[in-house]
Amino acid sequence: MKKLISFTGFIFFIIALITVGCEKPLDKQIIGKWEAKFHKYQGYNVDVFVMEEVDTLEADELVIEIFEGGTGKTWAYGETESEFDWTMEGDTVTVSITSAKIGIMKWGVTIEKDKMTLSHSTPYSPGTNKSVTITRIVETMITKRVD
Repeated sequence: MKKLISFTGFIFFIIALITVGCEKPLDKQIIGKWEAKFHKYQGYNVDVFVMEEVDTLEADELVIEIFEGGTGKTWAYGETESEFDWTMEGDTVTVSITSAKIGIMKWGVTIEKDKMTLSHSTPYSPGTNKSVTITRIVETMITKRVD
């Protein structure tokens, strides 16, 4: 009986190793066509939560295609919106948008099955009369598209 338990445990251990070892690196997992589902904005004044807003996007409102070799493009409703270059270090993707005046942005990336979440935070000043700088966290959830 003890040998059966040990053998069964060994088999589960090998299966777990194979499953973990077969997962693609993050820079390979992001390759493909993705469709944005929503943007979530959260605001903090220092460490105090002050606001949250969620914008749900329509079908085809924002599609992102990420190519191997460090390039990609976005489009809205079938029309090309921008082209970009990207690099990845760890779980951070740096995007340089070449066809718009946006410049360089760094996004944290997490992928769970067919859902990718991009997030970044930026200082945001809500108006000229305000002396407080709010940190705004933007999170975009996108799903893998099969065309």
